[in-house]
Amino acid sequence: VSLSASYFGYSLYNEILVGLAFSKNFSDKFSFGLQFNYLSSYSFASGRYFGSFVPQLGLNLKLTPDLYVGFSTFNPFQSYYSTELSRANVPSVFSLGGAYYFIPELVFRVQMDKEISSTYKLSGGFEYEMLKVLTLKLGAYRTDYLVPCLGVKTQMKRFDFHLNTELHPLLGLTTMASVQYRIKK
Repeated sequence: VSLSASYFGYSLYNEILVGLAFSKNFSDKFSFGLQFNYLSSYSFASGRYFGSFVPQLGLNLKLTPDLYVGFSTFNPFQSYYSTELSRANVPSVFSLGGAYYFIPELVFRVQMDKEISSTYKLSGGFEYEMLKVLTLKLGAYRTDYLVPCLGVKTQMKRFDFHLNTELHPLLGLTTMASVQYRIKK
């Protein structure tokens, strides 16, 4: 069970996504997850929040001890929300990915995303656990541009801290941070 929240934007326009997720291992080889999200957006022009409930589903298969394949979808039923002036479509994203563990400390991840009304996004990268409390991440993704990414994860007891950055040719340097808390190890 997990609870997540994210915020994107600034005072004139922002989006908030809150999700409650449930996942279950059905065997050593197969797991399934379901997340219920509430997505809302605020626009200074309207002075109000508008939102919609959006489901998210995921499957993970362990093909070998070192190779995993997963599929997820965000908003598979093409939910939308209506504002005072228009109807805003929430993106429907379908993802297929994989992970290969060269050794337990070094993993290569690859993922392809397809949003219904746009082109494919291909991403890949390496994660290397240098110490039990420090992981380095290096990767890139490609849509219209090749965007390099760099990150670090550190662990302290039940907390994980992630700091990631990417260098987009149009948006410049973008930094993202997250904190995770595990109730049970």
